[in-house]
Amino acid sequence: MNKESKQFLKSNPNRKPVSFAYVRVSTDKQESAPQVDAIRNYCNNKNLILLDENIFVDNNVSGYKIYWKDRKINDIIDKAQPHDHIVVF
Repeated sequence: MNKESKQFLKSNPNRKPVSFAYVRVSTDKQESAPQVDAIRNYCNNKNLILLDENIFVDNNVSGYKIYWKDRKINDIIDKAQPHDHIVVF
């Protein structure tokens, strides 16, 4: 565990780790719902906390044409704290 993580846990001893979900579909012919359901099931099976507000979906976003910082995954990286979980489908 790095120094920053230890400091965070020391200053927030009662905070439980939460999970963030990231789903990306490339075309309008794909649906994000099955991917979101799979992530919800994974989190439930692993006893991870996943709130609706922590599910981020990029619809119609190319995996190679759009810079990652311009996608919703960047929002997750900004919000996640040490020991949180990021689940990507």
